[in-house]
Amino acid sequence: LSLGKTVHRASITSPAHSLVDTGRGAASTKGAGGGGSCGAAKKRALPLSAAATAQWSGAVVAVRYCGTSLRSSSATRLLLSLCAQIAAAYDTPCPSLPEDLVDLAAVFAGLVLSLPSRAHTPLAIFIDGVDQLSD
Repeated sequence: LSLGKTVHRASITSPAHSLVDTGRGAASTKGAGGGGSCGAAKKRALPLSAAATAQWSGAVVAVRYCGTSLRSSSATRLLLSLCAQIAAAYDTPCPSLPEDLVDLAAVFAGLVLSLPSRAHTPLAIFIDGVDQLSD
């Protein structure tokens, strides 16, 4: 399965960095600011919180904004990208990723649950807009 995006290894293997996926590829957490509604304030706070978490705890951080595009509106794509990022960040082979959402959710859970035995680096996942997922 291809995720259809480029993942820069340096951004996911360094605990002090996070990968922000808006459905349009990777973007930096730097430069969040500006005005807007309460939702806009939350979207600015999320990458700042993620960066602070990574810096404070040394965690591998994954940030996802769901529903910002057609590509980011799929729970299947969300889990596929999270599995790939987690496997790369912890230098473990990415498991075979099924296309069925229920099976994929089980693979994701197994991958996350196996992490404590593989590394002492914590994992933090920040997801906004879960209610915007279409499947």
